[in-house]
Amino acid sequence: MAYEARTEAYANAMHNLAARYPDDHEAAIFYALALLGATPPKEAPLSNRMRAAQILKPLYTALPNHPGVTHYLIHAYDTPSLAQLGLPMARHYAGIAPSAAHAVHMPAHIFTLLGLWQEDIDSNLAAAEAGRHSTGPMDQSHVLPLHFLDFLSYAYLQVGREDQTQKIVAQLVAGAAELPPMMKNHALLLLAEIPARYELGLRQWSRAASLRAPEGATRAAQATTYWARAIGAARSGNLAQARESLHRFEELESATGLSDPVEHAKKLEASAWLAHSEGADDKAIAELREADRLQQNADTTAHDWMGASAREMLADLLLELNRPSEALSEYLAALRLTPNRFDALYGAARAAAKAGKPDDAAAYYAQIHNNCQGSSSDRPELAEARAFLRTRGASALNQRQIRKVRRHRAAEPFVGPGGAARPPDAARLRGRYVQLRNLKLPMRVLQLKVPFCFRYSVVYQKVHWSTGSITIAL
Repeated sequence: MAYEARTEAYANAMHNLAARYPDDHEAAIFYALALLGATPPKEAPLSNRMRAAQILKPLYTALPNHPGVTHYLIHAYDTPSLAQLGLPMARHYAGIAPSAAHAVHMPAHIFTLLGLWQEDIDSNLAAAEAGRHSTGPMDQSHVLPLHFLDFLSYAYLQVGREDQTQKIVAQLVAGAAELPPMMKNHALLLLAEIPARYELGLRQWSRAASLRAPEGATRAAQATTYWARAIGAARSGNLAQARESLHRFEELESATGLSDPVEHAKKLEASAWLAHSEGADDKAIAELREADRLQQNADTTAHDWMGASAREMLADLLLELNRPSEALSEYLAALRLTPNRFDALYGAARAAAKAGKPDDAAAYYAQIHNNCQGSSSDRPELAEARAFLRTRGASALNQRQIRKVRRHRAAEPFVGPGGAARPPDAARLRGRYVQLRNLKLPMRVLQLKVPFCFRYSVVYQKVHWSTGSITIAL
């Protein structure tokens, strides 16, 4: 029996069991878990997640400290369009089972999808530490925490700590040989994925084109490397290598015998950059739009969004074509999918500046700067952000001034029903959300649609904040 048929049969059996014992919480919980493991219908990729959440949400209210309920709710919400619903559970779960490494890690799925990078980093570091101190049958003290390192490596790239990502790669290289076969394959996959994310994320196109799959890599790992090589070669002008790498990627994917929309989207991404390099820009735009459609209509998890989305690549392409207003619109759409991503914020800032919206650009650059506080990164994008802010007169506020700003969480979001932006009036912002004490700032509010974490943001001269957080633009 095929995997999809087996998981569907198991989910049906658990449905019957839960129906037979309606007062048994555990039966309902395991039915929800079975739904999450089953393949959803292609026409409704989130249906199983929604059904599972519908079962688990009342149980979470009744049993808030039940580790299974919270764990499986996080899995149910582990996709971009539902991630915000999982934030309360994510912030609660680690405290339920602080000695269980995987439980401590699980909130990172939601934090990754919402761009809450420091919470993401803290969760994975704490999970690795819990694993080092584990004992008994679940002893993980001598096991390389592959899953946690995967999430950590990505979060570090978003906050200008590329050196830490490089250390993780070195740790994987040193430890992979000692792992059992199944874990070794996972490590080899990460040794393909993390360098690909690193080089593409830092826009090192020639280095991406030179990537090599790790020795002994599976087809999936090799495919990841050839995908990155194809994009890197296309964007660095090596069309022959781009074609060869794309062809090799297609061969490896077809050999798996699987029809995966996410992998097909990756093929379209690489093909689009090759088409752009060949001068076929209309084809490139069409392929990236189709890749975006596939990504958004697939049953994806946080791991699938650890990198530039097709929508962000479309924005990059439009910016290269000197269409900044269109690019900015696409960057905002990309930020709704993957909030607070370094490269998307940087692209949005450049597009806004070129489109004649310097205040919007300052807000995006300020967010990059804030995310990278304490970083020693020499990324040119970060230097550009700081230089832009300096030219805008956003001189540094000292700590005494910063402490004069008290932040208050918004009682309601800045977006209305259906996600429509609802411009807040200045008086309500000043009185309800933020109290300013003796900062002597001019009373001018610039309303900007800055959709990190689906929030509406404002810039108050030198002080930029979004609902529930404070950002100082230095």
